[in-house]
Amino acid sequence: MSLFYEILAGVWVRNGLQIKGQAMTYIQANFCNSMVDMDIYWLQICAAHLPADQFLDMCIDMFGVREWLSMTPLSPAQAAEQDAMLEGLLTFLAILVSSRTNLGNDELTQSRLEVSTLLAAGDKTHSQLLELMPERSGNAHTRNFETVLKELSTYRAPPRGSENLEQGLFVPRAEVWERHYDPLHVLRRAVHRRDFHASMDRFTAYVREKQKAESGGAGSGTGGGAASGSASGAASGTLWPPLRPALPPPAAAGDPRRICLSGKTLYG
Repeated sequence: MSLFYEILAGVWVRNGLQIKGQAMTYIQANFCNSMVDMDIYWLQICAAHLPADQFLDMCIDMFGVREWLSMTPLSPAQAAEQDAMLEGLLTFLAILVSSRTNLGNDELTQSRLEVSTLLAAGDKTHSQLLELMPERSGNAHTRNFETVLKELSTYRAPPRGSENLEQGLFVPRAEVWERHYDPLHVLRRAVHRRDFHASMDRFTAYVREKQKAESGGAGSGTGGGAASGSASGAASGTLWPPLRPALPPPAAAGDPRRICLSGKTLYG
């Protein structure tokens, strides 16, 4: 996992485009089930059963950020590299404690998460969604696809009278943003980082529209100007990603959330 984040941080830039291709292959839909998902699962098992301080110490060394954390003076180039690696470490730890892809999710729950992740990044055609669904053994990724797609999206037909051949697009329902959108899972599946930023922009637009509608409804009976202005002002800034609480995993598997109890390494 640390090598993947090193590639994203530009540590291996001298290896050319091939090294970026390896990182994309590692997380793309055709291979993620047997690559990144399985790596995260095994690391979750390690986190659940190793002493928390020992596990976090190993992570800090693997990501190469001990100098940054110890406030050692760094050159600008070293500081930029370790800034990126520290972001990678924190993202990795957040995914490690919260992901339930192989640690509790049933097929239907995972299908909802994957479809929501794809819709969050942009409106897509049926063929695009089906192609980008992560492959799972036994065609589990397609078994609930149509049911989940109907549940989480609205079909928008192509414009009439257009001279170009266009396909209709599936647009996320409000339920995607309210219940299923997981920015960490988008990061995990995003071959291009712009997909994550696009999903956050779309989430922000949804929140602003919702607040605008609510403030308009509340203000219609009370003069509304101040309430509307307050709501629009609150929605004008950059929103925090809507991180979701980590659900408890199956008891027999152990709980990777226990690394958050590490006192000496995490907080000391």
